[in-house]
Amino acid sequence: MHAFDLTRRDFMKLAAVPLLPIQSPPVDPWQETSAILARIKDPVFPDRDFDVSRYKSINDAITACSEAGGGRVIVPAGIRTIDPIRLRSRVNLHLSAGAILKFTTDPQRYLPAVFTRWEGTELMNYSPFIYAFDQTDIAITEAVFGEKVARLPVLPANGFSESTDATRFNGSFKWSLKEAPRIEKYFAQSFGRQLPVTALGQSATHNRLGFDHHDAMDVAVHPDSTEGKALIQELRKMGIPFIAFRGAVPGTSTGPHIHVGRPSTRVTRG
Repeated sequence: MHAFDLTRRDFMKLAAVPLLPIQSPPVDPWQETSAILARIKDPVFPDRDFDVSRYKSINDAITACSEAGGGRVIVPAGIRTIDPIRLRSRVNLHLSAGAILKFTTDPQRYLPAVFTRWEGTELMNYSPFIYAFDQTDIAITEAVFGEKVARLPVLPANGFSESTDATRFNGSFKWSLKEAPRIEKYFAQSFGRQLPVTALGQSATHNRLGFDHHDAMDVAVHPDSTEGKALIQELRKMGIPFIAFRGAVPGTSTGPHIHVGRPSTRVTRG
């Protein structure tokens, strides 16, 4: 018998030894965050408005909007006591400034039961305040500060106004996008990098928000940062009008930035 030959008994002993699975190194699920976020896209809604006051209920307006192919359902200012909301595809439920929704306290209005979850357990239960199932491209937006900005008094020439939300300067310089290279040159010389322009003229974001931004420029710097303070000082020195937002403003600003140019006007919807 050769050294590498096995007897039947030896083979049975080896076969009885449990095989250990080959384990892959653990994968951190947070590493998938970037890939998941990259798949998320802002919904795009048709340029069409449905005023809730023209319908018997918010849900009727939502249904009409969805069946028409989508759009924006506008809830005007005022206090309303309502039934649970059922969102549908391609509908942006938009609350105007001063709109307050109070949901009914009648339990029967939350029936029939809907498919939902309670502490991670799938079940049939009372409807939540706002519900959607198997729907796509939906949003709930509001206009609070954004509409207030539109109603703010016009500043005098070279007038300056500052609040916790935004800083405004009504420079008398006749601004146009042709002047953008001046700002870019100043920023590059001052900070050794390109001006972080997020929108030069009209953009898809401004189309979605409904603003005429064709002759304005958005710069992605926080107005309270070193770069932001210096840019604001330079814009005032040049007499260039601007609005500096310190954070996201529903219906107006997606985040902190400096809007260079005259305030964008709201596009009239037909």
